[in-house]
Amino acid sequence: MSAVAFARPRSVDGWIIPILDGRSRESDVVNHHTSPPLSGSRHDSHGGQHQSTAGEQTKQGAAQMLSGVSKAKHILLALVFTFAALSAHIQDTHAQRTIEFSTQGGVQTESDSVSGDDTAPVFNEPATVIRVGYRAIVPMSALFVIQGKGMAAQKNLVIEPIRYSNDEALAKDLASGAVDIGYLDPGPILVQAETVDTVQIIAATALDSVAFVTRGDLTRFISPGEPASGMRRFARFDDERIRLATLPRTTVSAVAFRLWFYDKINMSQQDALLFGTNYAAIWRAMLEGKLDGAIVPEPMVTDILARDPTATVVLEGNEILSNQPTGVVAASTSFLSENRRTIVDFLELHLKATGELIDNPGEAAGHVTTFASYGQVQGPQMLAAITSSAVRFETNPVAIVDALKAVGAYMTRIGRMVRLPALVTLIYPVFHR
Repeated sequence: MSAVAFARPRSVDGWIIPILDGRSRESDVVNHHTSPPLSGSRHDSHGGQHQSTAGEQTKQGAAQMLSGVSKAKHILLALVFTFAALSAHIQDTHAQRTIEFSTQGGVQTESDSVSGDDTAPVFNEPATVIRVGYRAIVPMSALFVIQGKGMAAQKNLVIEPIRYSNDEALAKDLASGAVDIGYLDPGPILVQAETVDTVQIIAATALDSVAFVTRGDLTRFISPGEPASGMRRFARFDDERIRLATLPRTTVSAVAFRLWFYDKINMSQQDALLFGTNYAAIWRAMLEGKLDGAIVPEPMVTDILARDPTATVVLEGNEILSNQPTGVVAASTSFLSENRRTIVDFLELHLKATGELIDNPGEAAGHVTTFASYGQVQGPQMLAAITSSAVRFETNPVAIVDALKAVGAYMTRIGRMVRLPALVTLIYPVFHR
């Protein structure tokens, strides 16, 4: 998108500075030690045992009633035993998983509706469960719209969301099959693909949705269109290296920024201390004045500009590297091979949700606020973030090929990878088409 619906706010009195840890994932969201769903449906590893026990209890109870009890009473009591056993089984099954936020799937009646839709489909089979890992940032907003609007129920799906604090951990869990689908930065997948080929990118989520933000004294030295000369003047004036941060070094935005910083504007390591760290740490450091600048995604850009009057956007993502992917939808190859119809259904929801973000951002912003930014960015500020000129929602995975080639070539040149993996294998656009 190119239009900005709201001017970024300059005052946010009473907002809370995010206090977040650096854990790779939140272990209290879902119990991953339970057995994974079989063929994409909800499965309890103890379910068979519970059902057989319930059946034995029912048979024993019924047998005890045979003597001296009328046939009608026998039938009534057997039904009571069966109902009690099934209730115990259901309670035990629900104790196996905790879903952070979910849409209701499974068997529906004609009176059921999804988000006020009276034409919701009726299903006579169990809902398919999908374990979806995600990062709580604006480029992953399509997932938040799917969840907020209850769209998964339209396809008889139940999404079990797992929030991660970094993309590397999510990429590893995708490769191992611990999660089925991931909304994440493609950089760690690209690095991982050198040795592991069990993840494929099936859609994009957003392009160029990052910005280079400076603050404090550095902002005073930056001239529009001439960031390099301004940074050099500041380095000489301050007699110290500029303190700049990116997301972890394997993320696309971090690699693209280094490519621009070192190759395109010829800055050196003597000019700046450039390091990669996690999203929450950058957010805190920028708000506490410990950094001179950072390359960050929304909604952090909007939030920093709102809280710090010295902050400014120097460059947006497409000025650093055109069409750089800040989010993709990736899936484990085992899940892809066993659940092709489910993948198609899920991607239909992804495309529909992306359309909502573009065509109806006012409503979509409410859903994004619920799940992104850890609740720190609210109301009009989130709408400003998702309609920012820095954000471009895009679903076609073919659009990211050239940017990934550039990122991969640079990582190969600096020794972070030995060779560029075959993108024709890594990116799989068949389901999107």
